[in-house]
Amino acid sequence: MIALNHNQSWGGQMKLLTSLAVVATAAFTSVAFAGELPDLDGKEVVVVTENAYPPLQFVDPASGEAIGWEYDAMAEISKRINITVVYENISWYDDPCGFRKPV
Repeated sequence: MIALNHNQSWGGQMKLLTSLAVVATAAFTSVAFAGELPDLDGKEVVVVTENAYPPLQFVDPASGEAIGWEYDAMAEISKRINITVVYENISWYDDPCGFRKPV
């Protein structure tokens, strides 16, 4: 189990999260190159986004639709591993992970 240390600096926590993301990506890529992806049988996966960072994720002013690279990537991933993606929009300024607690 990996736990974030609230006494650790913001930069230290981001390094830890980045390292975890790299390891997860490497593991997923290894499976993908093996030619076998898991079938998760339509399980629901909650993806949290803010829709404030074009071109990653944002709301198209013309259509009002949430679009961007993250939506395109999750659509492709969901097809490949058979998941149902549910999006939740939040503001990172609300500090959902508790990173801004006083040290």
